[in-house]
Amino acid sequence: MTTGSGSGVRAMVTLVLLALAIGCSGPTSPSGPPPTAGLSVTCPQPVTVAALQVPAAVQYDTPQASGGTAPVAVTCTLPSGADFPAGLTKVVCSATDALQQTAACEIPVTVSLATRLDATTFLAIGDSITEGQVSLPPSMPLALEPHNSYPAVLQEMLRAAYPLQADGIEVVNAGVGGMRATDDEDRIYQEIDARRPEVLLLLHGANDVNANLSPDDIAASLRADINRAFRLGVRAVFVSTLLPQVEGRSHAIHPELVEPLNDLIRAAAEREGATLVDAYGAFDATRELLIGVDGLHPTREGYRVLAQLFMDAIENRFRVLPPAEPAPETARRPLHRPLR
Repeated sequence: MTTGSGSGVRAMVTLVLLALAIGCSGPTSPSGPPPTAGLSVTCPQPVTVAALQVPAAVQYDTPQASGGTAPVAVTCTLPSGADFPAGLTKVVCSATDALQQTAACEIPVTVSLATRLDATTFLAIGDSITEGQVSLPPSMPLALEPHNSYPAVLQEMLRAAYPLQADGIEVVNAGVGGMRATDDEDRIYQEIDARRPEVLLLLHGANDVNANLSPDDIAASLRADINRAFRLGVRAVFVSTLLPQVEGRSHAIHPELVEPLNDLIRAAAEREGATLVDAYGAFDATRELLIGVDGLHPTREGYRVLAQLFMDAIENRFRVLPPAEPAPETARRPLHRPLR
């Protein structure tokens, strides 16, 4: 009986423990929302801007916030599109969520003044060499190619070199084939008066030379053109020497008059305050490559060389460089005096 009684007690204890275990585990209570990830904000890459003037409006991408409890607001010390001063500005952007958690990042914005041109409107006056008559191989006649003329190529070069001013840069081609400098004074007056360019580009006189006119008379007409341009308010005149002719070719009629006239053009430029573009000097050594088969008009490559000559002269006169960055101050060491 004692043994049976002990077994019963043990069975009862087992049942009680089992009941307690079931009661303690019970049904699982529903879990709460998962923990929220910490708030962070990521700024875009540093921004570098070249501008024609400062302060300058600067655009940057919106910083991206992640984590935190919605809604999350992002603000920056200077918003995108605001005016920024020259130099480095550190824009601090802060994110704040519904629980007032905060995070911040920084956008370095650097604004510098760009190199620019102080004149952007040009008028090119002349004959068929300005107009864009291209001397092609012997089997082909002269071809008018305005897009390959030196004014057109020059405009393309200037716009590419100064993209921030590209929309305002214009080189008007007022070349007319067959015109003589000695007969063109009224037209030049009308063109300048109508278009009001800042700069006159003058390459004229080839037809006068081939008509065997006096170099003195041709130079006198060019001097009058320069003076008239200045009186009409043109800021600068760039006058070119005539291109060399290639003797023995069909349109090289009076090559012997070119150099005497060019000497007078050089003197006129200096006397009248014009800027000389020495196309003759640049073409002379390779004239047979840069002047076409007719001996007078440039090849397409010749027109590019001519445009580059005017480009160099224009940049030398009107290119404005940004001011130099101030040198950082060096730390000064205290002056140690000997003890007395």
